[in-house]
This record gives sequence, C-alpha cells and structure tokens, in this order.
Amino acid sequence: MQTSGDEAMSRNQNLSEMKSSKEKADVDEGQAHDEQATKMRRDRTSTPAESDLDVSRRGLFALAGLAGLGFMGRASANHGTGNDGFSSFDTIHIVGDGDGQYSTIQAAHDVIPGNGSDANGAILIADSYNPARENFPVIVDKYVDIRGMANTAPLVYNDDSNTNTFVFEASEQHNTESPMLSNMRLRGGKKAVIIRGYTNATVQDVSIFGCSGTALVVTPYGSSFSTVYDNYFRNINISDVGGDGVYVPQNSASNSLLFDNVNVYRAGNHGYQLRHGGAGTTIRDSTIQHCDDWGVLVDRSAAFTVRDCYLESNGQEYSPGTGNRIDLIFHRGGLNENFLVEGCYFQAFGNGDTAIHINAGENGQIKNCVFNGYGGGHIVDDEGSTDLNVSRSTIQTDGSEESFYSGGSPLGMRTRENGTINRQNLTAITGLYDGDQGLHDGSGSGNPAGLAVWDENNGQWVSQVDGSVIG
Repeated sequence: MQTSGDEAMSRNQNLSEMKSSKEKADVDEGQAHDEQATKMRRDRTSTPAESDLDVSRRGLFALAGLAGLGFMGRASANHGTGNDGFSSFDTIHIVGDGDGQYSTIQAAHDVIPGNGSDANGAILIADSYNPARENFPVIVDKYVDIRGMANTAPLVYNDDSNTNTFVFEASEQHNTESPMLSNMRLRGGKKAVIIRGYTNATVQDVSIFGCSGTALVVTPYGSSFSTVYDNYFRNINISDVGGDGVYVPQNSASNSLLFDNVNVYRAGNHGYQLRHGGAGTTIRDSTIQHCDDWGVLVDRSAAFTVRDCYLESNGQEYSPGTGNRIDLIFHRGGLNENFLVEGCYFQAFGNGDTAIHINAGENGQIKNCVFNGYGGGHIVDDEGSTDLNVSRSTIQTDGSEESFYSGGSPLGMRTRENGTINRQNLTAITGLYDGDQGLHDGSGSGNPAGLAVWDENNGQWVSQVDGSVIG
C-alpha cells in the first residue's frame, strides 16, 4: 500500500514518460488523415443514363421495395423528422442492382445537382447493394442524406485494410451542409468514417467493426487549426478495430460534439482519444470496455461531460500495478476546465489501477458514480488537478480499492469533498474565494484542527472552532 504522495507522483511521472512517444505518433497520424485518400475521385462509368432514372418519387420507392417501410407518406425537412423525411430533398437516388438504380454510392452522390450546401439529395441503400462494386473511399462533399433501407441495415464491406470507407469532406469552413449517414453496417477498411470540417453532421444507427485503423474520426477543415462543432453521433456500436474507437486530433477546435450511446468494445488503442475535447462536448449513455489502451482520454476541454456511462477493464495492454490501467483520464496535453463525471459505473474486476486520472484539470466534479473491483488500485488520481470537487456522499465503492485517492490522500491543490477542502495543512494554501471552507489538520502551534473559513480581505484562514487565525 502506498504511503506517501512522493511515491504516487513518481509513478505518475513514469506513466507520462511511458506514453510520450506513442502519443506523438497518434497526433501525427490524426493531422495527416490520409490526404491522398481524400483527393481520390470515383470512377463514374457505372452511372446510369439520365433517361433510365426519369421515374416518379413513388416509383423510386417501389423500385427499391420500400413502399411498405413507411417512406411513402408526406415528409418534412431536417433528416426525416416527419413521416418519411424525403420530400425536403430535391433529388433521391437508390443504390442497388435493380433497373434504374446506381451500382455505387459514389456514383449516386456525384450526379446530385449542385455543389456543397447548394446540393440537396438523399441516397438510399437497398438490400441488393453490392459493396464489391464500390471504389473506396466514398467521398461526400454535398448536403446528402445517406441511409441504409434494409431492416437489418445493409452491409458496406471494404476489403482493403489500407483504404478508408467514408470521407465526409466539407466544401468550406463553417459550412451548412449537414450530411447524414445512418442505418448501415461498416466492416473492414482502414478508417470507417472521417468527418472533416463539417458542422451539424450526423452519424447514427451504425455498426462499425473490423477496420484496421480508427472507427470514427472528427477532424478540421483543411490543414490549419479550425473549428469543428455541433456534430452528432448516436446509437453507434464499434468493436474489434485496430485503432481508436473515436479520435479527435488536437488541432480540431471541436466544440459541442455529442456522443450518445456510442459504444466501443475491444479497440486496439483508446476507446475515445479526444486530443481536443473542446467546449461543451458530451459522452453519454455509452459503454467503453476492454480497450487495449485507456478507455477515454480527454485533452484541452471546457465544460466536458461524461454522464451515465459504463467503463470496464480498459488499459488491457498494460500489466496490473503499472499505473497504466486507466478507464478515464483528463490528460496533461492541455487544461481541462469545469468537467463533469456523473452517474457512471466503473468496473475493474480486481485488475484496475485507476478509475479516473487527472493530469490537468480545474474545477472538475465527480458525483453519483459507482466504483467496483479496483483492489490494489485506487479510484481517483488527482495529482494534476486544482479545485476538484468529489461528492463523496453520492459515491459508492465496494471497498476493495487500496485507497480512494492515489497515495492515500489527495495530491491536487484544494481537492474538495462535497465542496469543502479536504483535511490538510491550510497554512500551505489560500482559499479560492471569500468564504471558502476547508478542514485544517491541526498543523502549527495553537492551530486547532477542524473547519476554517477563508477571509479574502485579510488573506487568512479563520478557525470556526475557536475563532483564531490559522497561520
């Protein structure tokens, strides 16, 4: 059992050194993102003649065998918020092997009239779609809604492990194209989905498995630092991928990303690697388990939320006791301000080192969480935090952990429980604001142990036991 903060600090320094070379490679890869692949254009020789496609909207649905699936009624705009969601589109193309259908997704995309946000079309993937005809990657640079129509979701199989599957390429920064990808299974390839430079893009009801690289990438427009925000990812299952489940590079300035029920199982690297977590990003109702590296890594964030998630046995590539089996880490690459971890369940089955590690955090909160199976480890390592508030009255553990905090006591500055600074030598720190409260440990001659209040005007702690100044 650790008995000193120095031992814990030394261990954390070793942890950071062990990771540095690997993290550099991860960042370099994210900044590149296969520029060669995104420059590729599709062979359009499979595009049907326009005369073959001159059929009614109702005829298109019937042709694809969709008339009985609820797509024939009146629609409204915004990706199907009405009865069928298609009447708002100027163009509807079907991909399959039937008469008048396109044989590839790329061909159907490329003939949609207009460019960028001026284009407005839907691409429906029928049961009969044959991915062997597709020349990957599929590059999407228009306002296009791509949907699988089969009840079981059509399979898009990319048998080239060195080529990406879908690349959504914005035509300009801060665009309004808002593409959508939904209801399909993506297997194989290198990276399954890359969202580059979009705002309001949506990926939902998608399964991704067996790709050699990262499943889902959100990256900026162009090569320079630019904002990527308001993208939505819902109901996605990611499993057995060679890289990260989700990756956001450090130059993305990503804000207000929502990962809702985006589950990652057995990723070859991190479950989520968010090198720029951005402002207002949320991961909720998601499972992250059995990833080779850390479950969730967050850098450079503000008001980042992890809520109602299940994290289990991540950091599988490390041996227990090395300090590297970590489920959630707010990392040292940049400050993480005002984060919230709430309603989460952490499970380690006796092999976890740390549930939550804070290398760089300020004014974070942890509450309403359950921690099980961290025997030989601890729940929180706060060595790089300031004003972390742990709502201990709302926390449940099974008691198997060696200590709640790394080293047996908080290492961060002004770590709090239920708003009050943990018991320590208050003469060594200042309060955060006038009226701030802390527990003095009795250090110093004549300084009583117990509650004290910070007097901002005079720059001193005042004991609430006997009214004396602690100093």
